[in-house]
Amino acid sequence: FQATFGEIQSLCRTSEAMVEVGNALRNELNTIGNISKSIAKISRQVHHLSVKASIIISQSTIANSPNDSLAGFSTVNEEIGNLVSQTFDAGRQIEQVSTEFRQRIEAFVHAAQEGMREARSVAALAEQAQIVLDRLEAAVNHPP
Repeated sequence: FQATFGEIQSLCRTSEAMVEVGNALRNELNTIGNISKSIAKISRQVHHLSVKASIIISQSTIANSPNDSLAGFSTVNEEIGNLVSQTFDAGRQIEQVSTEFRQRIEAFVHAAQEGMREARSVAALAEQAQIVLDRLEAAVNHPP
């Protein structure tokens, strides 16, 4: 029983360590989520600036005859738009991976917590069995 009890205690410690790792991973994933939200916010701001620049270019082209500097600026603005789209896509992919990873972490933590509960339950049963055996041994060695 002592060996079994020792193994159960080891299992409890391992399960507790797994829960701690899961919690640490959850915290890191929250950090990734915050970074992803920052990227999305920056992308929206750049997109907004790109739209403003397009409006200014359009108004300048209408008011004046088109010139090469505005045409070059228009190309830069178009490239900014492409980069914004790529950033949105990257942010969306990060969010998807984050969501899947979060679900796996939650399953991992839940399994570790369940294992810890089961190990503690078995430990309690082992302690009760040890008490019963000790009483039985005492009764056998010292009959009433």
